[in-house]
Amino acid sequence: MLGGDEKAAVDEVPQECTEPVEKDPSEFSTVGADDEIAPESYGQAVLDPEWRASMMSEIKALRNRGCWRVVQTPRGVRLIKSKYVYKLKRDWQGKVTKRKSRLVVQGFLQREGLDFTETYAPVAKATTFRLMLALTQAYKLHLHQLDVDSAFLYADLDEEVFMTPPPGMELEEGFCLKLLKSLYGLKQAPRNWNKNIVEHIKSLGFKQCVLDNCLFVKQSGGNMYLISLYVDNILVAGSNPEEVEHIKRQFTKRYEMKDLGELNYYLGMKITRTEEYIKLDQSGYVRDILEKYDYLLAGKEGKTVNTPMERDLNLRKTESRSMSANQRAYVKSFPYQNIVGALLYLALNTRPDISYAVGVLARFNTNPIFRACKALIRVLLYLKATPTVGIKFTGTDLNLFAYSDADWAGDLDSRRSTTGYVVYAAGGPIAWQSKLQTTVAVSTMEAEYMAAFGAIQELIWLKGVLREIGIHLIDPITLHMDAKSAIALAKNPMHHKRSKHIDIKYHWLREHTYEDGTIHLEHCITEDMVADLMTKALAFDLHSKHGKNITGNGDVV
Repeated sequence: MLGGDEKAAVDEVPQECTEPVEKDPSEFSTVGADDEIAPESYGQAVLDPEWRASMMSEIKALRNRGCWRVVQTPRGVRLIKSKYVYKLKRDWQGKVTKRKSRLVVQGFLQREGLDFTETYAPVAKATTFRLMLALTQAYKLHLHQLDVDSAFLYADLDEEVFMTPPPGMELEEGFCLKLLKSLYGLKQAPRNWNKNIVEHIKSLGFKQCVLDNCLFVKQSGGNMYLISLYVDNILVAGSNPEEVEHIKRQFTKRYEMKDLGELNYYLGMKITRTEEYIKLDQSGYVRDILEKYDYLLAGKEGKTVNTPMERDLNLRKTESRSMSANQRAYVKSFPYQNIVGALLYLALNTRPDISYAVGVLARFNTNPIFRACKALIRVLLYLKATPTVGIKFTGTDLNLFAYSDADWAGDLDSRRSTTGYVVYAAGGPIAWQSKLQTTVAVSTMEAEYMAAFGAIQELIWLKGVLREIGIHLIDPITLHMDAKSAIALAKNPMHHKRSKHIDIKYHWLREHTYEDGTIHLEHCITEDMVADLMTKALAFDLHSKHGKNITGNGDVV
């Protein structure tokens, strides 16, 4: 909890921080293992021999792949430009492993209907990834990772697209490049690549799941094998290590790719596996955030907080009208949206303990208020005290169950309630949500009923995914709730003046709780309601208790 001095600081503008200046994004280094910064322009890169070599390597690779053909510029054709994007590839410790120069087409110049038509390409859901970790823990699967090099370049381009030569390449006047492959930056490139890789995966005998198009399953010899696809990141899981290696070889025969072995780092998340558990965390990413915004924590080096949000902190958007001139100046220069965006990635992937705080503060993105800025700094202080917290899977069986909860009329601006739920598998959370409900609930019972609707939707989807991969759960799945009135309404098809106005869609949950018994609603006392963490700012004792239950970590302060 905040002490008296800290609490007072929330209502005053620190003189030294009246005009915080955001750091250059290029200073946002990974983990801080070295100080090298990627160039921002061709003019900078061409002066460095290592980056020149990187650009030459990129052009050579594009030529070898047959990505374009030099042609006379057709009359009336609109040429698209390109540029290099420079990136330092680092491992999870922050050490530079590669200097990558990628030639990217400026796809914003493309015209719909002429240069492209369809653009949508799916990626594996975050819940699906965590479900794979739970399955890996429960069934002791082998989980490996592959990374395709220049993935988009394997997909043919159907439309006629013409491009000016990239920086550093000279062509005769009147000539241009006709693209033959889906270069990065083209609007249709992700879709073309997805079609290409899906066809290959199906050719290996895998079946594409309907509920998540980027999850593939194959049953062979009584063993289960899974493939998850996130653009060019491929996860392969299976019971038999020899078959897993065989599947990987089928990929390396078709594509140039890096075999990264057993999964240990994925989309900025670190995976630690022992005999007892699998842990997923973003400790490196947390350190990045704290390093980037350390200037906002100046003067607070000795201060720690043990919850991400002060209890009973009531924020209203109308406060913007009563801010002082100094507060307005502070808010104007405060990188509010940048910090919220960075924290959202954490809250959605590995830090359910900050989901409620980040969700509340995200409501002020378009018009931040002073007290919301100070509340964001508190979240950063909380992360500073808990950088290694993540989620753990410790179970020896899948054991799917969930908690759902709601506050009532907690948002002071709209008087809408907050839905919160947490779904567990293999002893760890695989899905969670903290979100404002779409309509105003006129009672606690109604708010809890709508929250249960969201949780049951998630459970039915997960059950469907498991069925597709060959795992049939024995009904019912338990959903824990702390509102007896909402449980009674779900189990009994009754109608009276307190419930007749509830939107008909929410009564869908009765099909699964009253009619076929897919979901069993079980009452639990409020003190044991883990989803409380998703619906309100808690005092330290409850936040710590529920935080440990959700993350499985003993190091939540």
